[in-house]
Amino acid sequence: MLSQRRKLGASLATVMMVVAMMMTLAFTVVAIAFNHLNLSFKNSNNSKAKHLAEATLARAVDSIYKDQDFGRFGTASEKTVRVSLDSLPAGSEGVLTFDESTATAEGVPVSTNNRTEGSVYGGGNRLVPGESFHLVAKGKVKNSFCTVEAIITVPKFPFSVAAEGQIKSTGGLVVASVRSNVQYDLNYPIHEDDLQPGHLVSNSKAGDSAVVLSGENKIYGDLQSSSGVTIENDTSVLGEIRTDAQKEVLPQTRASDYDPEGKPGMQTVNSGAGKLEIQGYNKSYGDLTVDNGVYLDGGVLYVDGDLTVSAGGVSGRGALVSTGNITIFGDGEAKSDNQAAIVADGNISLQGSSAEKASFAGLIYTRGNLKAEYLRLAGVFVAAGDSSDVEFKDTEVYEDVSKAVIDIDSQVSFEIPTNIEPDATTAYGYPIEVQADMSQLQSNIENYRNPNTGPSEPDYLFKFAYAGSSTGYGKMVPGNPIPQETTGPDPFVIDGSSVGMKMFGQPVNSVAEAESVALANIEAQMLADGKTVTAVERDTIKSEARRVYLMSTPGYWISKAAADYTGGGSNPSDPSTTPFEFSLDLSEFYNKHSDRMQVLYWADWTELVDG
Repeated sequence: MLSQRRKLGASLATVMMVVAMMMTLAFTVVAIAFNHLNLSFKNSNNSKAKHLAEATLARAVDSIYKDQDFGRFGTASEKTVRVSLDSLPAGSEGVLTFDESTATAEGVPVSTNNRTEGSVYGGGNRLVPGESFHLVAKGKVKNSFCTVEAIITVPKFPFSVAAEGQIKSTGGLVVASVRSNVQYDLNYPIHEDDLQPGHLVSNSKAGDSAVVLSGENKIYGDLQSSSGVTIENDTSVLGEIRTDAQKEVLPQTRASDYDPEGKPGMQTVNSGAGKLEIQGYNKSYGDLTVDNGVYLDGGVLYVDGDLTVSAGGVSGRGALVSTGNITIFGDGEAKSDNQAAIVADGNISLQGSSAEKASFAGLIYTRGNLKAEYLRLAGVFVAAGDSSDVEFKDTEVYEDVSKAVIDIDSQVSFEIPTNIEPDATTAYGYPIEVQADMSQLQSNIENYRNPNTGPSEPDYLFKFAYAGSSTGYGKMVPGNPIPQETTGPDPFVIDGSSVGMKMFGQPVNSVAEAESVALANIEAQMLADGKTVTAVERDTIKSEARRVYLMSTPGYWISKAAADYTGGGSNPSDPSTTPFEFSLDLSEFYNKHSDRMQVLYWADWTELVDG
């Protein structure tokens, strides 16, 4: 009997041990399953964070493709790319920013737009080559973070001379580029020590006649042809000679893109004797002949036909645009501030003399043929028609891409309306005495020049206290009568300090000073009249002083006047009061071709934060 009990006891212990082992095994299996599930979620979040970062970087690349200055100007928000998807957990976001403070707040290295020719150090002490973007995007999904980094180069216009057709020189051709920050005088050849490679390219399929260089010529850079070349022994090419090369995509534009018809203050121009001076927008309805040179005084001359300058050349700053041919004789004036664009749908012929070369700084663009004799050019030559040929004789071409950007700002400044004064107000029947000097604001007008450009941006930006804005500030934009919400304060906010405001004869330079001065003076008057000043009355006096100092109403009208000015001028029928803006940038056209954009570096890394 005892033996039987021992057997039963042994069996119970065995069962309990087996059950314990099974429970342990079960808990282990469950723990492994949970760990596996958790790991799967983490891997999934890691993958989503990476995709989110890549999507953010891709959106930045799209912005770069559309605007080479993306990230250089604007507000912190305008310099930041954010991407979020409804399908991801709440709080998931991709961020890329060119703004230092935003980068610090978001914990992502700042991105860099380096449009200079030299290298700079960007976020994370990364070396960013010239004409390149360093982009760093960070994606976050729950506790998973992924950073994607890339360096993308978008080179500027790469050739000193570019033609769809043949390029010929009978001798005396120099093709080079000018080192950055070198001061030079086009009345004389640029010193060899200040030169660096300048390249020449022809897209012609004319075999060995695509590029023909006879006599003595010097190409400091590369010579590229889509077929062959013929080069005599006296010609030296310091760079590489590339034949049967891939065709280059040249910038495309037409004269009609710059037709000023309907522009405020446009003037009609007719042929005549003497020198022609050009301001603002000008148009000739037919062929135009000028006897003694064209002086561009910050203006544009558009000729619907042929333009002939029979003597005197072209000088000044502006643009000549023709739907036909442009022929220019004479050397003009080679001054350091001269810069012009010559654009023609037809042929362009520029002719100096063997005694004195013509000098020209700017860009020359034709859809026809280009002929240059006895010319010294700093800028860029482009002959972009289907079969545009180029012919040189004793011509020096010095590439300077900065000269290929013709940007003429308004010729008149915005005037602060003279009838604007701070709001008159009283507190409990006692006036708050205010004096302001709008001339102080006018004298500092250029400090309010808007750094952002575009059809919806005013030339001058004035932000004002605006109760309808959640941020407390508003601004007016051209063509819109409704104030737009904006951020502040910043240098564009106008208040009492902007106009040298005084209250009761005392200068006030802040809201606190305005409240203090107003309260002290009105309270003294009330006490003198035997009145007791309550806490509520003190708060009301300070509130009224604050409203006057912030100049909500005057600020609105100043901002509106600036927006109206940008929208058409204070008097569109009077050219002297009409803003004038003209911009032409061949390098910008060229950069719009995506085959010039190259990825130099791409990497990503993932970070998982426990918790």
